[in-house]
Amino acid sequence: MDTQEHNEFYSLREENLRLKKINKVLADKAEAEFSRQAGSYSLFETNAILREELNQKNVELDNAFRELRERQAQLWNSSKLSALGEMAAGIAHEINNPLSILMAYFHFLEEEATKDRPSRDKIKYMVAKSKETALRISSIVNGLRNISRDASNDPKKVTTPRKLASLALDISREKFKANGIELSTGEDSKCWNYEVYANEVQMSQVLINLLNNAFDAIEKEQKPWVKIFCYSNQSYLHLCVSDSGPGIDLKAKGKLFEPFFTTKEIGKGTGLGLSVSKGLMRQQGGDLFLDEGRRETCFVMKLPRRGVQ
Repeated sequence: MDTQEHNEFYSLREENLRLKKINKVLADKAEAEFSRQAGSYSLFETNAILREELNQKNVELDNAFRELRERQAQLWNSSKLSALGEMAAGIAHEINNPLSILMAYFHFLEEEATKDRPSRDKIKYMVAKSKETALRISSIVNGLRNISRDASNDPKKVTTPRKLASLALDISREKFKANGIELSTGEDSKCWNYEVYANEVQMSQVLINLLNNAFDAIEKEQKPWVKIFCYSNQSYLHLCVSDSGPGIDLKAKGKLFEPFFTTKEIGKGTGLGLSVSKGLMRQQGGDLFLDEGRRETCFVMKLPRRGVQ
């Protein structure tokens, strides 16, 4: 959604509210006029015209809102595919590594099976390890399939920060490891198991976008790190992504969530991720914001705790 579309949307909304107020005032006056039987129909005629104009504006507003929602979905898919494309090498490595382990187990099994007296214990051990490795591959593939699909029509469900982080880390972990970036979670916090009611896939997609942004900001630094942690109050849970980067320029802070604004190099970012992510968070009754009280860069996903709307 560009600035012009944004302004048109809010102009329509303001015009709609203005006409509703006028309509109510005129309707009240019309009722009073009718009760006095003044015999003048000009007020009724004016009111009818305004009602027709109001109905037309309502139709325009509905159409504009529907178009903006469709555009938002397109923007999100563009941003999401861009992020997943950048992670493709890491995902391939994460799959290739367990595949190599699996092939090694098959080789050992083949050797053991050709012996005159094969060891049942060794065979059972290698079969168990092969299953474990195959499940790891399956988890990666399923995670990628799940996180890349359109989840806009998924119902909200009970989930936890731990589950959201797990879905995101399955896709992101190897990319960070391959580039020497320390990726950690604040496991000491009790709120990892606190329940929230949200669209699980979309929230994981937002978290992946934040991780991808952090990666781009620090990949050239010495001893880079990214940390996912959470904290909570009575009403809201806060899932945070902080990094060792130099922070965000003061001038950029006010534009971070504007569509198509990016601080990345040309060709490296779409400028869509944060603006669409913020919209998705608000659809969940939450928000996405930059914690300016911290020394390091820290983005916060704010979600209502279960039972709080």
